[in-house]
Amino acid sequence: MRRTSYATRSNVYSFSRGKALGIGSRIVSNIWVMSGPDLFTVHGKVTWTFIDSLLVGKVLMMLLGVLKYLASRVGFSAAPLVLGLIVGRLTETSFLHGRTLAGDATWSYFLGGPTDKIVIALCVLSIAYSIYGEREHIRR
Repeated sequence: MRRTSYATRSNVYSFSRGKALGIGSRIVSNIWVMSGPDLFTVHGKVTWTFIDSLLVGKVLMMLLGVLKYLASRVGFSAAPLVLGLIVGRLTETSFLHGRTLAGDATWSYFLGGPTDKIVIALCVLSIAYSIYGEREHIRR
């Protein structure tokens, strides 16, 4: 864990990311004054919820790491999955807003402009080129 130390005349203060998370969660929960055993006796519900969420996050990250390893053994790339997870919700929300604006003319709204046609043509060309490249690779 990376720590940053700030030295004063008589004290050395050491901060870490874990301490920052702990202090931040206590400030948000309005128990930032309490520390030590009071965190587990008086405010145990909040403290254990925070600890449980950290444990669940670590287990999920471990499972995702195992799944990524198994997928890479088969030849699956993680880039499309990560891109879908990051951009997916934004894309879906934007599509629903556009569909609401378009009303009954959804297809012409999304596919009618010249820029839309150029982007669709580039996508089709990209897919065709990747299929062509795979076939050439298999022939060799």
